[in-house]
Amino acid sequence: MANKKRVKRKTKIVKVTGCSWHGNNCCRGLGSFGAALAMILSYTQNSSILWAIIHGILNWFYVIYRIIMLYV
Repeated sequence: MANKKRVKRKTKIVKVTGCSWHGNNCCRGLGSFGAALAMILSYTQNSSILWAIIHGILNWFYVIYRIIMLYV
């Protein structure tokens, strides 16, 4: 019988976190802040939870829209 050597393979674990542009958590908070802001603005304007959820998904687009509509 032949002695077989076990070959240990090194595995590289890649952890994907944070911002895809910078590689850290700098942009993660901006998305959640924009969603929360959009949901608050939407609910105070429309008094509808459904619209608040939809605007939370669209987050910064709705915030910018509300700012434009406020000053135009």
